[in-house]
Amino acid sequence: MPKHNPKEARDVKKRNNSRIAKKEGKALSKKLTPIYIIIGVIFIAIAIGITFDYAGRNVEEDLNYPGISFQTIDGSTIKLSSYQGKVVLLYFFYLNCPICKTSDPFLATIEDDYSSSQLYILTITIDPADSDGGLYNWRENLNANWNIVRDDISHSYSSPWNIAYTPTAIVIDQNGNTVNKIVGTDDFYSKVTATIDALL
Repeated sequence: MPKHNPKEARDVKKRNNSRIAKKEGKALSKKLTPIYIIIGVIFIAIAIGITFDYAGRNVEEDLNYPGISFQTIDGSTIKLSSYQGKVVLLYFFYLNCPICKTSDPFLATIEDDYSSSQLYILTITIDPADSDGGLYNWRENLNANWNIVRDDISHSYSSPWNIAYTPTAIVIDQNGNTVNKIVGTDDFYSKVTATIDALL
């Protein structure tokens, strides 16, 4: 009759428990996989919904968006709804943006090309560190007259239009609808003016 070996018995028990744990783990994983898939689909749907929500906003909705207050570096408050009946051009930039130096002069030309009764330009630096003096010099060097707004650290001004790159120009029609978003400097002048001309 074989002798009982306690150590061997414990090893066998451990191996059996390990096999059982693996089987239970696989079974649990199979049960949880559909749940993970459902959660992932929900998150994707929410993200898509938010994207379309922002894309579908018009100016009036953007102005009512919590936290938005267009305050120029001169201290005046800007309400885009006050410019209904004109085409509005929002230009997002910052002073140390290297490629903005290509589009900045075109923006000044666009200001000269249209009368103040046709077009209102508002420039918005996305860098809260841009100084008043630097921004005034920038405008003066371009011989421009547009208002300048400095974004805050929460990006209250740029986030409603999902500004991720500079320069970005947003063209808004006379009824307050965002009709075009021009990102980068490629054909900047022709793209912006073509959009404006189509609205006038």
